Amino acid sequence: MEITKELVECVGLWLAEGDNKTNQEITFTNNCLELILFFQENISNVYFGKNKPR
Repeated sequence: MEITKELVECVGLWLAEGDNKTNQEITFTNNCLELILFFQENISNVYFGKNKPR
């Protein structure tokens, strides 16, 4: 796994929300569509790779 600037930003966004709702999931509850899409794209790339869409 490559640690990119975008991944670090996603971790920062996730931590800023204070995620304590789930044990084995990454949840991101924000109402800004741009941030949601940014988070989804970058986290998906980490778990599934750029060429392996869900």
